[in-house]
Formats: sequence, C-alpha cells, structure tokens
Amino acid sequence: MTLGSLLLFSSTAIAVTTSISVSTPTGVFNSDGGRDYFGIVANGGTTLNSGDFDEGNALLSAPVGALTGRDQDGGSDGFPNPATASWLLQLPGNAAIGTGLTNIVFDATVAATEGEWHANDTGGANINPDFIIFELYLNGALTASSAYYSTGSGTTTGTLGLDTNNDQVGDQEFLTPSGIDITDIISAGGASINSVELRATYAADGGDTEHWTLGTLSADYELVPEPSTTTLMGLGSLCLLLRRKR
Repeated sequence: MTLGSLLLFSSTAIAVTTSISVSTPTGVFNSDGGRDYFGIVANGGTTLNSGDFDEGNALLSAPVGALTGRDQDGGSDGFPNPATASWLLQLPGNAAIGTGLTNIVFDATVAATEGEWHANDTGGANINPDFIIFELYLNGALTASSAYYSTGSGTTTGTLGLDTNNDQVGDQEFLTPSGIDITDIISAGGASINSVELRATYAADGGDTEHWTLGTLSADYELVPEPSTTTLMGLGSLCLLLRRKR
C-alpha cells in the first residue's frame, strides 16, 4: 500500500430536503370580507404564519406546514391574481464544489375543492382561467419538468385536473379536497446543478376555490471530505502500517 492510495478522497451520498415553503408568499389580494388567505398553516391548523395574508376566518382542513389559499382575486375586476411561493434547495456550505445535486424529486400531496374553479372570467373559453402550476428551476432556469392543473371544462367552472396536452384543460389526476399524491416533477440533476427551486403558483379567485399543498423537495449530493482532513487520516494510517511492520 502506498501513501498515494491512502490519500484518495472518499465520498458519501447525502440527501438534502426541504419540507415547507421557505420563501415569502407573494401576491396582491383583495380583502372582500370573505375567507381570503394565502400562506403556511400554523398554530395547530387554526391560523397562518405571522405576516401571511389571512383574514382570520376558518381555513380549509389543511395540515400544519401546508401552503394553502382561498379567493385570491385582485379586486373588482374579478380576475385571478396569481400567488407564488417556493421550496428551495442549495448545496450545503461543506459540500465540495462540482459534486452537484442529483435525483431531484418533489413529492407532494395537493388538495383543492371540487367544481368551483373558473375556466374563464371574461365569457370566452380559457381566458384568465384559474389554475395551479408547479415548476422546477435548476440553477435559476426553468426546466421541462412541471405540472399544470386546470379545470376539466373549457367554458364553465369545474374541478382542477392535470393538463397533459397543453390546452389549458385538465384531463386526469383530478384534485380532491382530501388531496392526491403527485409524482410528475422529477429530474436527474447533474454535476453542474448547485441550486434547485420548486415554484408553486396559484390562480384562485372564486369564493370556494380553496387549496393546499404539503410537499418535500429533495436531492442527493456527494460530500467530499476536505483535503486536509483526508491527508491527516492517510498519514495516520501510514504510521500505523509502518509500526506494524517493525
């Protein structure tokens, strides 16, 4: 055994995760006296986090930590005013540069009330529709891995379903008040990927368009020990071998 072989770096696969929306929810909302809110469920499920938009009325039965919202309109125009929050992942400070984030997965339960989401707000099909969309950004760039949920009808109110052919009409995986598991947002990542963002945007302007999302964004990376630490370990092993030979 040579000194060189003792000084080879070793790597360990480690998972990094975030299970709560960590960016401040954004959006401009109209307080119309109803149960309007958007933010993270807290305090045993009775209110949202401090600072989130919350009129203080009863919430949909969403679990603590979920991102939830209802009736997020922009005022008298009656149009949905999209609101956004994000799950964020970055390489930890002790991870060697270039190891990259791989096996990226957004594992989530998504819930929405049924039958009240608007297909349009101006009388024409698919104009200003309500929707929920999840988008994956790698190193700040939008990827093809996303999931768009729209109504199952092009002209009336309906239930949100996954749009599989980009026509703004949901056709499968219809959301329910109790929630369904979604597995549509997955990326292999790679050696050059050092930041991941899952961005969730909701356009829900109706009085009964309640929703919640409870998800975990995760990825793997290789942790490479610092050279100084590895060198000391190697020298220690070499000294032990030399003593045994004596």
